[in-house]
Amino acid sequence: MKTKVIAIKDLNPAPYNPRIDLKKGMDEWEALNNSLGKFGLVVPVVVNERNNVIIGGHQRVSVLKSQGIKEVEAIMVDLDDYDEKELNIVLNKAEGRWDFEKLETLLSEMTPEERKFTGFLEEDIEELDVTKRDVREPEPKEQPFDIYISFEKDADIKGWLEDHGVKAPEITPVTIINMEEK
Repeated sequence: MKTKVIAIKDLNPAPYNPRIDLKKGMDEWEALNNSLGKFGLVVPVVVNERNNVIIGGHQRVSVLKSQGIKEVEAIMVDLDDYDEKELNIVLNKAEGRWDFEKLETLLSEMTPEERKFTGFLEEDIEELDVTKRDVREPEPKEQPFDIYISFEKDADIKGWLEDHGVKAPEITPVTIINMEEK
């Protein structure tokens, strides 16, 4: 991985970036400002070395610039326009799923002052009440399917059907049995 310290003034925001530009005073901007103020830039921005276009990290660069920071560490990639745009979408979309119980536990161990550095607003934390949320994976829907079983003797078929609680119909060389209703 190629990294480089680069002047913010030399970076070009991607005009196609699908994220809304955060502005000072917006809750999300303030949360990011708090986090960057406390921890600094711990995740480098991603920049295309062909044109210095920011692929990932527009909001961080904006906030850092407002803090008077002049340079950022960047991961430099060499991409054509198509791949540059594709990576931009990936970086903006790549989010995991929360285990809400663990998240709520972690946040409850922090003071409100400490929580402001996490990016979660107090109203977000109030919405995390796990008693209101089903965090289990959804049950898979049952799908109909066919099973083909072959037996050497008719008696084997009748025995298998009886063992499985199915009333044995008249057996023919090819017998189709609906097992939905035993």
